[in-house]
Amino acid sequence: MTQDRLPAVLEARMTGDQLIKQFENGTTPPDTFHHADHVRLAFEYLFRYPALEALEKFSAALDASPPRKENRNSTTRPSPGPTCF
Repeated sequence: MTQDRLPAVLEARMTGDQLIKQFENGTTPPDTFHHADHVRLAFEYLFRYPALEALEKFSAALDASPPRKENRNSTTRPSPGPTCF
């Protein structure tokens, strides 16, 4: 690596706009969308939109996307936390 170039991995990284567009178009390959990508996507939405609008846009894109291992309930709703018996 030279000082005037980034590592190839960082150069190939998508911008936030590209990540959102790919997600909203339903073209994100499921085997490449990992937890860190999910967290980054949430950040990108919250960075661009007020919280409720971000949630609406994310939910609409998730509902329109092909089925994946995560579902809308676990993605957009907080967990109930520990329960007492």
